[in-house]
Amino acid sequence: MSTGSKTIIWLIIAVVVIVGIWYGVSRKGPGEEDPIKIGTLLPLTGDLASYGLEAQKAFDMAIEEINNNGGIDGQLLEAIHEDSQCDPAAATTATQKLINIDEVKIIVGAACSGATLATAPITEAAEVILISPFSTSIDITNAGDFVFRTSPSDALVAKKTAELAYDTYGHTKAAVIAENTDFSQALKKSFSENFEEMGGEIVASEDYNTDDTDLKTQILKVKESGAEVVFFAPQSPTPGALLLKQAAELGLEARIIGNEFFGDKDLISAAQEAAEDVVYYIPGTSSDSPKTAKFYSDYQEKYGEEIAIVQYTPNVYDTVQLLADALKEHGEDTAKIRDYLYGIKNYEGVSGKFSFDENGDVDKDYTLMVIKDGEAVVSEE
Repeated sequence: MSTGSKTIIWLIIAVVVIVGIWYGVSRKGPGEEDPIKIGTLLPLTGDLASYGLEAQKAFDMAIEEINNNGGIDGQLLEAIHEDSQCDPAAATTATQKLINIDEVKIIVGAACSGATLATAPITEAAEVILISPFSTSIDITNAGDFVFRTSPSDALVAKKTAELAYDTYGHTKAAVIAENTDFSQALKKSFSENFEEMGGEIVASEDYNTDDTDLKTQILKVKESGAEVVFFAPQSPTPGALLLKQAAELGLEARIIGNEFFGDKDLISAAQEAAEDVVYYIPGTSSDSPKTAKFYSDYQEKYGEEIAIVQYTPNVYDTVQLLADALKEHGEDTAKIRDYLYGIKNYEGVSGKFSFDENGDVDKDYTLMVIKDGEAVVSEE
């Protein structure tokens, strides 16, 4: 046999092998298709690690339930978790990895608003869906057409809080103490503007830095201002507990309204009696709802612990379930998923009923909570 004939035979064999491999891959059975990857940007380390780790569990629980029920028409979902550290730089690096290496089309996150805002231009340019169960900054409203969130804008909760102080409680003089972060400063600005528009007066407006442990100067200024009510706006639970404890030590008598971090169990435990009667809003429904109660029960049964972050963790579960519905309708076509999400109205989730507006912002009811005897309960007011 000539050398040329041998070459032809080997070429034929190679072609047959390649075709055979292609045929075998293309005829995968049910559940054998490559999984649909969904990335996450969660603070798995740092000050908000407790939030990120609980969110990761709720995310994985939802993925497992969906896959156990057949996935997306037989195609399984796969989670790719990245640590955003509640830091814009870390979130940016993680986003580029998810898009360019993992080739995800959907990212759930980030948690902190600054990280989400840093990430949004990257996902928007790549036409990747970015949906945050946490971020509340007013600036996210205009972050892009592919950007959504299942946690309401600060503008809504700040307005509700101002209405509570002025209309419900009848206070006309208010003070604010806020952390020097985008999240907290946006809350302070929106609360102050709404309170003044109603006819009230902001008699003290104080800030502190994230690493500060002595907040007595700010609290004393509020005490001396004659404020009838004070709005505390920390970035995380730790400074919230400090504010409450030091306010009690200094004998601050003004009514205290907190932000959503005041429902954190570690905050309540650290502040002890100083947290008594503090009120705050959480977006969505409380665990009194039957559907929400089942979610809480299923989570506890699976992980052997109670949900601590009631204002955000249910959002994570809802976000995954909602995305699964979108994937069943449109596959990984992100333009169609985007349009599908814009069309969501009165979705019944474990976090309550919600809709998306034309900016991808969620419209959701709020529940007023109060701390009584070391427990966060639904307020009767």
